[in-house]
Order: sequence, then C-alpha cells, then structure tokens
Amino acid sequence: MAPNSSAPAVTIVLLNWNSKVDTLECLESVFRLRYDNYNVVLCDNESTDGSVEAFKQWADGHLQVTPASETFSGEFAAPRTEAVVAWREFSREQSEAVEPDVPIARLTLIRTGGNLGFAGGNNVGIRFAIKHLAPDFVWLLNTDTLADPEALSALVTRAMLGRDIGIVGSTLVYYWRPSKVQAMGGGRLEPKSTRMFHVGDGVDLSAVPHNTNEIEAQLTYIVGASMLVSCKFVEEVGLMTEGYFLYYEEIDWIMRAAGRYRVGYAPDSVVFHKVGGASRQVVSVTASRYMWRNRIKFFRRFLPAKQSANLLLMIGVMLRLLLKGEFAVSMVIAAALFDTRALCREAMDMELGAPVR
Repeated sequence: MAPNSSAPAVTIVLLNWNSKVDTLECLESVFRLRYDNYNVVLCDNESTDGSVEAFKQWADGHLQVTPASETFSGEFAAPRTEAVVAWREFSREQSEAVEPDVPIARLTLIRTGGNLGFAGGNNVGIRFAIKHLAPDFVWLLNTDTLADPEALSALVTRAMLGRDIGIVGSTLVYYWRPSKVQAMGGGRLEPKSTRMFHVGDGVDLSAVPHNTNEIEAQLTYIVGASMLVSCKFVEEVGLMTEGYFLYYEEIDWIMRAAGRYRVGYAPDSVVFHKVGGASRQVVSVTASRYMWRNRIKFFRRFLPAKQSANLLLMIGVMLRLLLKGEFAVSMVIAAALFDTRALCREAMDMELGAPVR
C-alpha cells in the first residue's frame, strides 16, 4: 500500500543487529499490514551476518521468507501487498546530510555505523523520519516480532482518541505460545516495593478486556517491543535517552513526559513476540548486566527516595539466585550493587533525552 490516503502518516522504525532471519519475518508481516499510509525505516547496528544485503534481496523479490513457527504459515500463504519493495540505502552520515526534498523510497535502510544500542539505533530512524517523512506517528517495532495485519490500524485508532496520549502499546503475545499474552500494552512499577511487572502476563488472548481505561490505569510504561509514539511527543519530550544502551529506555521516556502525556493501550493491536522461545531462552550475562545496572541508574534519576528499597530488592533476588545455583547472573547483580555510587554518578550525567535535529 502506497502512502497516499488521508489516514495519519506512520513511519515504522525497525532496528536490526545480527538478526536477519527474525527481521525478514518481521518485514514480511509489516508489508501485509492493512493500513493505507505508512513507510518503513530499517536501521542496522553494524551487523556482521550479512543482514543488509539480505534485506535488499528480499525487497527486490529474490529472497523467500517462511515463518519460524508453522502457526503463522497461513498468514504468509497470500502474496505480500507489495511483491517488490522500492528501497534506498544510506549511511548514518548520509541520512543526516540528505536534503529534505530528496525522494524517499517505501523502505529506507540506514547503516548506523556501530552498535548504538536500542535507543541509539532507533533514534537514528526517528530523526530521519521526522526530518524527511513528516509522519504523525512513529511505530517502534522490535524485529523479533510478527505483527497482525490490523495491528497498526488499532494503534492509530487508539492514539487519535486522546491528545494527551503520547505512546500506545499493543497486546504482546508469546510467539511460541500464541494463545498467551506477554503484556497488555506495557508494565507497571510499584513505587513502594520497586517491583516491575508486565500487566496481563500469562492471560489467555481470548480474555483480553476491551475496556482500555481499566488497563491503562495500571500502566506505568509501554513495553518497547511495540510502541506507537506521536511525533508531537517526540518534539516536546525529545528522543530516547541513549545512556542506558539496553533496557529502561521506555520507562525513562514516559517518566520524562510526566504531567504532559500519558500512555494508551490498543487491545486489538496484536503483536507476536519471540520471547522465551520453543526451548526456553536463557538471558545472556551481558543483557543481565545492563538490566541490573540500568535499574540503579533509573531509580537514581527518577525515584531517588526509593533507591534503598530498590537495592534491597536486588539483594533479595541475588540471594535467591545463589541458592538456586545460578551464579553468573547473581554475580552480575553483585557487581552492580558494589558499583552503585559510580552508577548514580552516571545517571546524574546522562542527558535528559536527545533533542530532535
């Protein structure tokens, strides 16, 4: 579908890093969306697995993609809306220097020039979209997802119902267990206990309520796997904070917008997320390191009075992991705890969001 209708313009921003198989499946679903006005910006964080060349082959119609799970083979049986997708490729430097009136293809590939992390890579795409494509919304969609054809339409419909809605989330469903919900839009932070959890985790998809007020009242943030963000929100609040690299960017973003914007939830926007695969995925030590280090940074920036409670929670998790014999991750938590003072200094030094240039 060419972007030629009166529907709000959306730029879908995808970020790839050495995940060409997942990203190709995601692209297949994106170009089957039943929405009349979108284009795609795919940023690559310096992959070494031949990702960008594979994406070009796919766009040119020379690469066949099949879903990782037979559950979704039916969705891929019908031809794509566009069998061949027009594309252009830029380096990060080129994407920032190109004149605003240069014709842009349906699919824009941007090599970011390095592993910039979640926020850094996505910010490259958001910046390009706002400068050259003038969308009303940007949809940040993880590349380890598969979007239902109505997913984007439902997100836009919800976003248009409230001027103060800055970010809207989807019903995230476990890809490998497609009847079970991972999150109804996002998650909740309990300030007293500092516990964080996904709202609706484990609920049957058939039981998802359609009363958005009930769910939205529980949400503190939107899960980053699917976030429809208004460009007005980006212009007023700024881009995502890049000092985390991985994890906590989403909640940081909405906390910076406190009092100006709230989050929304579109229950009919279903996105299947490849978290906890057929054989349970093991969270890498590197990912755990960012998760626990950034937790300390986040509380220092936004809830310093709750930092003690946060540290106690971390100690409790560490001790439970030690008792279970999970030494690697428990040592990661211990390292973050011993480095608390340095992490708090880092949190104080982080910019309050990158400007849109």
